[in-house]
Amino acid sequence: MGNTSQAESLAMGIELNKWVVDVETNINNREAEDPAMGTEVKDWVVDINTGVESFSLCDEKKNWAATSIYRVPSFIRDIRERAFTPTVVSFGPYHHNAPRLRPVEEHKRRALIHFLEMARRPLDDFINEMRTIEKQLQDSYHNLDKKWKDPKHPDQFLMLMILDGCFMLEVMRMKDEKHRKRRYAAHDPVFSSYGVNHRLPYIMRDMLVMENQLPLLVLKKLLEVEGLQCEMDDVFINEMILQFFGVKAKTTGLGLHPLDVYRKSLLHGTPPWPPLPPIPSQSFEVLRSAVELRESGVKFRKSNSTSLADIDFQDGVLGLPQITVDDNTESTLLNIVAFEHLHVGTSSEVTSYVCFMDEIIDSAEDVRLLHRKGITRNATGSDESVAELFGSLSKEVTTDPQCRLRYVRQQVNKYCQKKWHNWRAVLRHKYFNTPWSAISLMAAILIILLTAAQTFYSIYQYYHPSGKS
Repeated sequence: MGNTSQAESLAMGIELNKWVVDVETNINNREAEDPAMGTEVKDWVVDINTGVESFSLCDEKKNWAATSIYRVPSFIRDIRERAFTPTVVSFGPYHHNAPRLRPVEEHKRRALIHFLEMARRPLDDFINEMRTIEKQLQDSYHNLDKKWKDPKHPDQFLMLMILDGCFMLEVMRMKDEKHRKRRYAAHDPVFSSYGVNHRLPYIMRDMLVMENQLPLLVLKKLLEVEGLQCEMDDVFINEMILQFFGVKAKTTGLGLHPLDVYRKSLLHGTPPWPPLPPIPSQSFEVLRSAVELRESGVKFRKSNSTSLADIDFQDGVLGLPQITVDDNTESTLLNIVAFEHLHVGTSSEVTSYVCFMDEIIDSAEDVRLLHRKGITRNATGSDESVAELFGSLSKEVTTDPQCRLRYVRQQVNKYCQKKWHNWRAVLRHKYFNTPWSAISLMAAILIILLTAAQTFYSIYQYYHPSGKS
């Protein structure tokens, strides 16, 4: 396997070298013809030559595999700018020192002091241990600014990781009332009951912003040094994150960051599916709205699990997981969709769910129908806003052409296309969409039946006259 990678890298390097030589030759020819030619192209060639000389396919693969935190591209960010921007606190380098987030920096410093005082360990111990994973942490961030690798300030990045990591740990411990009272003043603006009620909701929201992620490896190392443990249990760290967000789920293996762990919790309990036949890419189908599906005879039920991937269709019944829609739902789902789009190797179940829900929710009436079935719980106060939310979530989104929800779509559409279900939909839409139209139809049918009965009776009397003379 290693020899194959080296051969691929060597072959690619040779091709790049040939291309650069050709470019240099063309530049020299053009410069001979035009002495006034600038040095911009020459500088570019030098830069490319340097890249070719240092190129390694093996290293490139390792770098991409190590990356897990990304800047959101503009075509996704433009969907809803504020959803991808932290509101009160920065974690990691991307939004560090942003003017609107600076007020929390003093509280980060206080959290670090409280953390060290409780740990009874010098700061140097944490710095030395964190230095052993510095490269791994830097590689987690895509396009990390060069200032965080500046040899003139070698520990700047480590200081940031420790400061933000301790603050995140102390914030997650805020929910423990005993912990708060033992280590912080009753009137503390952040680490108190006041902070839990007025600051914590915003911090929780910011912890699930894609550009605001902190590698969980930071928390693991801090906890190991704090507790004098050789190795902290990965499951413990995952559960700490999930308990903080009030989620009851189990995950295996250390998560990449809080957003990754939270995403996995949304898919926890997904029932296994049998292998599905490949679906031709050109056979993409779109579902009707929930109300239209009901008119075609489709029934709805709440799935047995809360996994967003637990969607199935059997015997005319569409099973959907329950979801609570609140003020943070849009931001959280958009950031998870962005993560699935950017992180190679991550499945797109949440993205597929979002697109599926957008198809069956066209209006407030669809939301009300799903609410009556226990599928949607609306904490925003408006069914119209829920319909608009799912409409905005799926903009500029592409899904896996072989995701299993495409198979569900096929099954639902196949069911609806049967003649009886089509007739049923037309009948219900035209004649039973309001109580008055239904009453009018029943009255018309009754008149027809009475007329038919009268006609039959007249004909019968004609052919079977009574015995009277």
